[in-house]
Amino acid sequence: MNLLEVKDLSVSYGKFRAVDQVSFTLAGGQTLGLVGESGSGKSTTARAILRLVEPAGGQILFGGQDVIQLRGADLQKFRRRAQMVFQDPYSSLNPRRTVAQTVLEPRQVNALATQGWLDRLLQRVGLLAEHANRFPHQFSGGQRQRIAIARALASEPDLVVADEAVSALDVSIQAQVLNLLADLQRDLNLTILFISHDLAVIRQICSRVAVMYLGQMVELGPAEEVCQRPRHPYTANLVSSIPGSSRTVPLIRAEQKTSGGCVFAPRCWKAQSVCWQQRPPMQELESSHEVACYYPLTVEEVVTV
Repeated sequence: MNLLEVKDLSVSYGKFRAVDQVSFTLAGGQTLGLVGESGSGKSTTARAILRLVEPAGGQILFGGQDVIQLRGADLQKFRRRAQMVFQDPYSSLNPRRTVAQTVLEPRQVNALATQGWLDRLLQRVGLLAEHANRFPHQFSGGQRQRIAIARALASEPDLVVADEAVSALDVSIQAQVLNLLADLQRDLNLTILFISHDLAVIRQICSRVAVMYLGQMVELGPAEEVCQRPRHPYTANLVSSIPGSSRTVPLIRAEQKTSGGCVFAPRCWKAQSVCWQQRPPMQELESSHEVACYYPLTVEEVVTV
């Protein structure tokens, strides 16, 4: 059953459309990766889902309830059930508050029991009870991110949005935090929307992946299948950039502007006239694998990219 349904979500900043009619679903207890280059709109999409920025259009259904219509106490209840872990734990944690104050605050705000919760929560994320009275600057980057995860879990959410949650960490610490998130997802039946520019990281933790480019969704499907058989030319570019990948893609064209057509057409080696004139709809190629492309990569081309 879907916990989250995003339908034709758009976000604008003045005349600039940062997110343009994005749609996807996320089943309860699953992990969906949202991947794309910097500026693709993935973080803006996440913030719109949590109502940290106001959508310009579309629907965000959380447990069947339209988040965009929520106000006051109803919005507060939703925010208890949907939490975010930000990219930089140092700037997202208050340097003047101890770990105990930081982690317990969401429970206090939401009138949840606090007795005995702190030690269990710290243990759950791999920290010690003795860490409770320390301040953020006394921890390593990986430990600070564990504190941020504990804070997100404190209100007992159904959905956690991890926005580039490991990109500021070195590779060995990244792996530890990714393993922690995977364990939490399994043990707590947690639903995770995991945002990253790194397809290799997405592949490691997510069951499904949604690929964004310039505010639009271009491919959506099972993570392993999208990584092994990318059908959109842009996704093929992302796959070829994974360290150790033996795949190559043709040289992209020079950047040009397109009006009303495919947003990737200026960079696509397969683009033809229709690509410049009309936005391609999402189409299902195989079971649960969708792509927004008039000329998706064939099986033969997938082997060579």
